[in-house]
Amino acid sequence: MTRGNGQNLIQVRNNNVNAIKWMLFRNEKISRARIAEALNLTPATVTNIVAELISEGVVREENGARDKTRGTGRKPINISLNGEAFAVIGLGYTGRGLQVCLADLRGRIIARETEKNVPRDYPQALEVIARLAERMQSRAGERPVLGMGLALPGLVSAQEGKYIRWQIGPEDWFGKPLAEDLARRTGLPVRVDNAGRARAKRVALFAPELLEGTDSFVVLYAFEGIACHMQLMSRILYGEGNAAGEIGNMVMVPESAQDPDGRTLNSLAGYHAIQQQLRDGLADPSEHCMLRDLCRDMEEIPVSLILMAQQAGDPLVCRVMEQAMKHIGTALANLVNFANPHYIVLTGPWFRNVENQETVRRILMKHIYSADRDQMRVVYQDAGEYGTALSGAALAVHRFFLNEPVILAGQGTAP
Repeated sequence: MTRGNGQNLIQVRNNNVNAIKWMLFRNEKISRARIAEALNLTPATVTNIVAELISEGVVREENGARDKTRGTGRKPINISLNGEAFAVIGLGYTGRGLQVCLADLRGRIIARETEKNVPRDYPQALEVIARLAERMQSRAGERPVLGMGLALPGLVSAQEGKYIRWQIGPEDWFGKPLAEDLARRTGLPVRVDNAGRARAKRVALFAPELLEGTDSFVVLYAFEGIACHMQLMSRILYGEGNAAGEIGNMVMVPESAQDPDGRTLNSLAGYHAIQQQLRDGLADPSEHCMLRDLCRDMEEIPVSLILMAQQAGDPLVCRVMEQAMKHIGTALANLVNFANPHYIVLTGPWFRNVENQETVRRILMKHIYSADRDQMRVVYQDAGEYGTALSGAALAVHRFFLNEPVILAGQGTAP
């Protein structure tokens, strides 16, 4: 056998192992026979791989649980993923600090904390992140830690492990070999990626019940910026320059004499834009608004107070939020008309209020052009306080347990 053929066989086997792991992720319980049928593999191939995964503690047989969907004869025994076999460390950076969590393979958080004072100086930041990772590792006990994932807002090169740019980000981090330096400092493999893509992986891995079995969907996140990242046929879309999905930079209002720069979605419906619109409204003394009494500092109006005032029916806040959600719904409709995804997952603090979910859904359905619009599903996921860190954990599970490649538009696959 030639060297090339041997390498090909190894690659085929690795692909089979990864495919079986994916099947275990997507099914709470499943039999070897159904895996073989779904993946078009021989029963012997599945049996051998599953036996190895059982010996590694990754898979367990469900005592007394048999596949009742099979025909006559001896019913196959179901197997399931042992989510507690390994742990990963997830980190998520925002302008308000760095979240970190220790999670198992199913995204169940074991330990968590937040570091609010993250240095903008790169060497100091590395030390802070490394200390956080070490503390999480110490909480893992005897459970092996597979690696670490770091979710960052803005442009990120996952292939190079570098932070490229973020408008309000720590400039001293940009262009540095972040993944490589953290791996050297912590002794763990590190995956660095854009936070929006990480959220899409979080939904795919840790909340498959939202997707009803589909492997193509988009996750729309709205807060400081607006992103809408897409997974097509189990692969996250990256695009040239790794910027696919950053719809906050979509131009919604063309350039004009009155507005020479035009208006992007972020400038119309991002958190800072919403705050400015509220401040402009409050500048009118005749405008009665709850925020005057609730908020001490109008330069930084907390999200919680905006949502509270909206729920209470405050006229100014309701007008501003409804307009912002209309812009988001319109941009989402443009994306749906172009790529035709049928599952939309809304996430982010604004969607805690049901009226914001409903406004986006209403505008989306008004503007989409589709013959099967009745199949469109728009759902909400509250990822919790540590959703950003959990997105980082999803990066680590995806890369270091499932070992899935990503698809680059026009570039084939990359690790």
